[in-house]
Amino acid sequence: KFQIALTIFLVTLGGFFYALTADPLYRAQVLMVDADNQGSEGLSSIADQIGGFAGIEIGSSKNSTDSYVAILKSRTFIEDFINQTDSKKIIFGEKWNEEENEWKEQEPSDFKSYYVFKEDILSVSENVKTGVFTLSVVWHNPRQSALWANSLVESLNQLLRLQAIEDAEKRISFLEEQTRETNILGLQNMISALIQSQYEKAMIANVKEEYGFKIIDPAKVPEVKFSPNRTLIVILSFISGIFLGILLAIILNTILHYREYKSST
Repeated sequence: KFQIALTIFLVTLGGFFYALTADPLYRAQVLMVDADNQGSEGLSSIADQIGGFAGIEIGSSKNSTDSYVAILKSRTFIEDFINQTDSKKIIFGEKWNEEENEWKEQEPSDFKSYYVFKEDILSVSENVKTGVFTLSVVWHNPRQSALWANSLVESLNQLLRLQAIEDAEKRISFLEEQTRETNILGLQNMISALIQSQYEKAMIANVKEEYGFKIIDPAKVPEVKFSPNRTLIVILSFISGIFLGILLAIILNTILHYREYKSST
């Protein structure tokens, strides 16, 4: 009984000490939905009529949100975001000398920054029923977590806008070249309709800031800690102490009886 009680006390004390000394984490969240800006629905029907003319893939009116999330989590995007916002010094703050404005040791690589940010800081989830995406950023500084969360969505939308404009300009150039090379009036009319649709898509991308995702609830500076949950840690430590104490008591009792058996024989 003494061994079990002592184990429970020590494990619970350790959990209590950890709960008091662990650095608090704050979670900032952005709620967003598909911005639905892939162009008019008539565009896909025109493409079907001409049978994917010259191998041009127009796509449907439904946004490819899965690809947007993939871009958001990609190594290239996160590395560029970290470098543009000079966030490496924040992520590895313990290795950065603010007074000397230099690294205390070798500067962490871009890949390591990406890995830590993707695995420990950023997460994206989707509510399948409502179609709402939740971007979460967990960090020690509540203001920094909110800043990162909002900036990530803004940077992603900016990247998607620029890509859409560039793609539209390339398609317009190609379609105009095809118009000059064909004398078939019906085909020229179809190509003209495609060119007009691409101009509309480029115009939408130029004027619409929330191109990929529309924010329905931006991140606010969190006021409540996300972790650690001190009460839960203490309770789990107490329960773990009980099981560990019983296990140790059984092991010690078995060893004691085994020694007694060996000495008697």
